[in-house]
This record gives sequence, structure tokens and C-alpha cells, in this order.
Amino acid sequence: MKGIAIGLVMVLIMGFSIASVKAGENNNEEQLFKTKCSACHSYEIPLSMKKDRKGWEETVKLMQQKKPNFISDKDAQKIIDFLVSQSNNKKK
Repeated sequence: MKGIAIGLVMVLIMGFSIASVKAGENNNEEQLFKTKCSACHSYEIPLSMKKDRKGWEETVKLMQQKKPNFISDKDAQKIIDFLVSQSNNKKK
């Protein structure tokens, strides 16, 4: 019985750790988004929009073209992931 209780506690701790890492990743994506996007416009503008992944990919690619070398492809992917997650949280 004691072994089961310890196992359950370990599973719970691992679950919280994974959730914390994911929350941290989202915070990093959000900070990157705010830093890069607010260099040219208010970051509230894209947050007010609802687009699917393809729509955000097209938008971010356009932003990359407007200011070459400011948003790397790696950063662009993180920004897109963040914007998609925000769009998915909006009511339809």
C-alpha cells in the first residue's frame, strides 16, 4: 500500500512539472511575440484577431518580409504557435 501511495505522489509531481514546463514555454513564446511584434505595432492588434495556423503563418511571413532578419524562422515558428494558441482560446 505504501508503494502505491509513493507511486501516486510521483505521478502527481511529474504531472505538475510537465505542466510548469509547458506554461514556461508559453510564457517564452508570449514574451518573444510581444518583443518582436511590438517593434512595429501594438501587440494587441494580432491578439484581437482569430486566424487558423495557415492564416498566422501567412501573416508572420509577411511581417518577416517587411523587416528582414528581425524575425528568424525559428522565432517565427514560436510566434505562430503562440498566436494559434491564443486564437484557439477565443470564442467562436
